[in-house]
Amino acid sequence: MKNFRIFAVLLAMLIVCEGLAFGSPSAVLNETQYNAGGISEGTVILHDFAVENTGSESLKLEADDCGCGGVRAKTPSSIKPGESDVIKVKIPTQGHKGNYRRDIKIKTNDPNNKEIVLIITANINEILSIKPQFIDFGRNKTGTEMSKEIVITNNGQTKITIKGVRVMPSDTSSISPSLEKTVLEPNEQKTIVLKLIPGDKKNYIKGEVVIKTDMNNLDTKNIYFRAEFY
Repeated sequence: MKNFRIFAVLLAMLIVCEGLAFGSPSAVLNETQYNAGGISEGTVILHDFAVENTGSESLKLEADDCGCGGVRAKTPSSIKPGESDVIKVKIPTQGHKGNYRRDIKIKTNDPNNKEIVLIITANINEILSIKPQFIDFGRNKTGTEMSKEIVITNNGQTKITIKGVRVMPSDTSSISPSLEKTVLEPNEQKTIVLKLIPGDKKNYIKGEVVIKTDMNNLDTKNIYFRAEFY
């Protein structure tokens, strides 16, 4: 009787294992990494990751990603056994420079591969350089006037037109000159000055300078700043 119970348990385990092996989806990818190489700032990275379902049940995929920075991973709703489809990845590179890497997690109903990690890398060349990109004026006495120079450089090989520069909030800060319709030749620099208008009361200023350009995929660049007056 005891041997029969052991045999029954082993038989049940075998049936379960066979069900997992032969009655489930199976996600197979030829690649999980993509290197976009050297690209210009603002370029949108587009790439399709091919997925094949070699199992016997429909494969379901879902992107487990916040979509921060405009990143998009579009997965097919399901892939039938023996069929293939693609995961479409779209990554804007505005605001990034140098070595770049983004990992995107894809959840699946494949019991042997419940999470797929797609890795996208690139080397992003900054075309329009802004220095500094963040300004912290720190803590200052009320009424203290403060200013900071911002240098804009064209690191590209073609002309760039600055359509204009604006600052927010405009009631506590100002920018000059506006550089409206200013053309920057390759390797040319322009300097603008950010000034704070603190007033006579305790205040915390948090704002940004927005530079508008005629560049494809990079129509604006931002500089953020903060200051506290006591």
